[in-house]
Amino acid sequence: MLVARPPLGGRTRRKSPCPLPVAILAVRRMDVQFKQRVNIKFCVKLGKTVIETLQLLCDAYGDEALSWAQVFGWHKRVFLHRVSVEDDTISGQPSSSQNEDNVVRIRDMIKEDRTVTVHMLADALHINKSTCHQILWEDLGKRKLNARLVPHALTQEQKKVRASICADLLHEAQNDAMFVNSIIAEDESWCFQYETQSKRQSAEWWSMGTPPSKKVRWQPSTTKTMIINFFLCQGYCSSRICPARTNGQPKSLHLCTQAHARGTSMSLS
Repeated sequence: MLVARPPLGGRTRRKSPCPLPVAILAVRRMDVQFKQRVNIKFCVKLGKTVIETLQLLCDAYGDEALSWAQVFGWHKRVFLHRVSVEDDTISGQPSSSQNEDNVVRIRDMIKEDRTVTVHMLADALHINKSTCHQILWEDLGKRKLNARLVPHALTQEQKKVRASICADLLHEAQNDAMFVNSIIAEDESWCFQYETQSKRQSAEWWSMGTPPSKKVRWQPSTTKTMIINFFLCQGYCSSRICPARTNGQPKSLHLCTQAHARGTSMSLS
């Protein structure tokens, strides 16, 4: 089957920050559709009917073939002596609100409030949410990220102390090859007496019209136990169920001392 190459030139496409595989797939899809329109024009000149043209396109392009409505429409246009196979230009108000004015306004609103939602942007600009998503992703290259939670908000003094301790450990590791063997890593895990089941987890499949089942609301468990696991560079060392404080020291420090003694004996053996 003969196909014609799409015309060169024309308007240059604006570069979009969308992912490259998505852009390549969209361009390839447009190219395949254009080639099929040219093939429809070729089939009309050969005197093929709409059914025969559709069958040939399905045999040649498989799942990427145009639908029955598209084949019928382009077959009729070419039969009525239409020359161009390009889409018709639409006059009047543009169908999309993805214009430069909305891009600038959304950029300014994001600068003022980084937590603004797409729903708030759409209401303020009187456009749909899908257009807001396109402007944010394609024109502005933005994406919304959750804040990274940290255990503590350290002060500058606390950060300096931690940096100093890390520098001392690094110095010891460089001077003593066996220093790494004496490091014990600790992992603390809370184990509750029971865990409540969420509303989503308790969902059940029922027939239409059947009322949902009732379930007693359980309060979260207040009884919990901490299990501390210790690891050496060789692997697992020991585990302890955390008791109360011993001699006024933190309970994890007391257990870490015991684990260090046990790890030393393990390494010697």
